[in-house]
Amino acid sequence: MRTRFANLAATLALACCGGNHADTDPMVSGGGGGKTVIPTDMGSAPIPGMPEVGSVDNTQGSGSAMKIHGQNWQENPDPDANKTGGVQFAAYKETWVYVDGEPKGVLLLAEIPSWVPVQWADDIEGLDFNKLTPPDKRTKKVQLLRYNLLEYLKAVHVNTAKIKEIYVQGGGYSELTRPILDKYGKDITFDFMGNDLTKTRFYGPTTVNVNLTYDRYVAVNVIIDKPLLTFDARHHARDASGALLNGIPYHGTPERGGVRVYLDGGLAFVIKRNSLGDVGRVSMSEPRWSLMKLLAANGLHPDVGGIDVVSEKDIYNMHRTRLPPDVMKDPTFMTSSNASGQVVFGAENVPVNAFLLYSTGHVPPVVPVPPLQRDWQAGP
Repeated sequence: MRTRFANLAATLALACCGGNHADTDPMVSGGGGGKTVIPTDMGSAPIPGMPEVGSVDNTQGSGSAMKIHGQNWQENPDPDANKTGGVQFAAYKETWVYVDGEPKGVLLLAEIPSWVPVQWADDIEGLDFNKLTPPDKRTKKVQLLRYNLLEYLKAVHVNTAKIKEIYVQGGGYSELTRPILDKYGKDITFDFMGNDLTKTRFYGPTTVNVNLTYDRYVAVNVIIDKPLLTFDARHHARDASGALLNGIPYHGTPERGGVRVYLDGGLAFVIKRNSLGDVGRVSMSEPRWSLMKLLAANGLHPDVGGIDVVSEKDIYNMHRTRLPPDVMKDPTFMTSSNASGQVVFGAENVPVNAFLLYSTGHVPPVVPVPPLQRDWQAGP
């Protein structure tokens, strides 16, 4: 895998363009604030005969016996859950970010905008040792990569000053209220774990009672204009009318998969391989599409000044590759039955997880994906 991607990197010849995102929020050219457009086929296909996740079956009575459509997707990781009409919670591997129900990004290491500051948390790593190893040689001080949640949200075009509340959604909801964000926002962070780094871990201040210990998270729900949720004694979420709620608030079935296309940090649209039609197709004789034509089809006409390709998403092979100018003018991709829902790109047909596009004037320097861990270093 490393060799194959190395060949692609050599073919593309990494290029570095000017500009820096550190001082100003990126704006989409002609977008007046980085507006994103999501195609109507973006969501996961509904299960035939299954009501929309998040709706309530009022025929089942009231109280604790009330049936909540889609409850199994969240609470039942059993592999046979689909046989009972539920959707497996474990099937939703990535943690998506929603603002008032609209997808805004995915928390995956290589898809975090490169200008989001990296934080380092001190930790102790155990080393292999035997009975003759001195005690001070059995561990070492290390630092683990973390990102600040609010800094990330700013990078994907969320006006954090207008956030009313954030619901971090796993086996239940963790409520980050406005007072908590105001007082402890700098201490709310996240990192990644798992064999393919799709599991997100969240960390909060120890001085406030916020449960951020779920094993897997499906969403970060940011509320700006929508009504806040309420919770009953069992911490079941309810909407403004008091109805029991499941799924993603103001969205429904959780998003998953697809090839994300970002523009200046914000999610522009998602390429669903099985939903690709004739729009943007380069040739009817082969399964190849133009990325620029798909942008235009989604109402986006940016002056693109740089493109990074995210590929090889696993803990050992993770890359952001800057396309050279000649390839960037009209990048195309192909579908492949061997790409597990991804598309393939370049002469080496490397599976692609995401395209990161930057408008002219907002192209960041080439920054490699940061390491998950480093040896301990003294602070600045």
